[in-house]
Amino acid sequence: RNLSIRAVFNHAIGGDTNYFRTYFKEGNDPNIRYTLTEKELHKMRFKLVPQSNLLHAASISGCVSLLELLLDMGVRFEDVNADLQPAAVSIVENVTLSTVRLLGKRKEVIEFLRNYKEPLAGGNLLHRAIAQDRLNAFHFALDICSIEHEDTFGFTPLLLACVCKREVMIEELLSMGADFNKADKDGKLVFHYAALNNWQNVFRSEYPAKCYNAVDIDGDTPLTIAVQNNNSHLAKKMLDGGADATIVNRKGFSAIQSLINDPSRENGALFREERLKSLQKEIDEMFPAPGIMSERVLCRDISRGRERRPIICV
Repeated sequence: RNLSIRAVFNHAIGGDTNYFRTYFKEGNDPNIRYTLTEKELHKMRFKLVPQSNLLHAASISGCVSLLELLLDMGVRFEDVNADLQPAAVSIVENVTLSTVRLLGKRKEVIEFLRNYKEPLAGGNLLHRAIAQDRLNAFHFALDICSIEHEDTFGFTPLLLACVCKREVMIEELLSMGADFNKADKDGKLVFHYAALNNWQNVFRSEYPAKCYNAVDIDGDTPLTIAVQNNNSHLAKKMLDGGADATIVNRKGFSAIQSLINDPSRENGALFREERLKSLQKEIDEMFPAPGIMSERVLCRDISRGRERRPIICV
């Protein structure tokens, strides 16, 4: 019996549609499960998770004609294997354009996939595709799943893509209208992650300046993070978009203070040369000189920035 099961699943993995036409004509069970011993598992040509059904196996080959035949013959797409993965989800993981056309005809499968939630993390198909870095599956899920669904840990697909460093997926989610104001458990927005990883394409002119001024639990803005990681060209892009360089983090530093106090910072000289003139007025407003307006003011550079009490020149 086990030998025949192994043979049947090998044919399914290989995408042998003709074999299964004969298989079903002979009245065989469409919903057999992959239940081999550990010793027999090692003899299999392909690795298959125990308790998989024929759809799980056929999804490896991605043979559309076989998948269609199995669905027509009543193989259950909602059945899960030992990893709690439904057969329909296995199909999506190896999705192609032809598979998309097939699934598009199966409204019950699409509805199942639209409502699918991961048993442990609670994410939808988008979360799964992002975590596994499967771009085809991501594009498929983008058409049917909510881009604002939060998993058990509070991650939307956009935030998870940031954590997993999926820049292409991030850009596509933003273009689809994903909410860029949602923060993770550390208070970080997509812009904090973009600043950390120097993803310049994420920063677009249509985003309001307040996005660049959002603070995380450490009090850091995206601009501060960009400066700390030597991403000066990205920092200039944020300043041009209206980012505030004077917001102070919990360590007592702002972006402009970090630039002034650290001349060794990579690309810092170029950044200061272009931006310090425009920021001079802002700094002087922070530390106004006492006395009448006509008095000249001399401020010395000290180790932690400009002196708070300017010296009046007479």
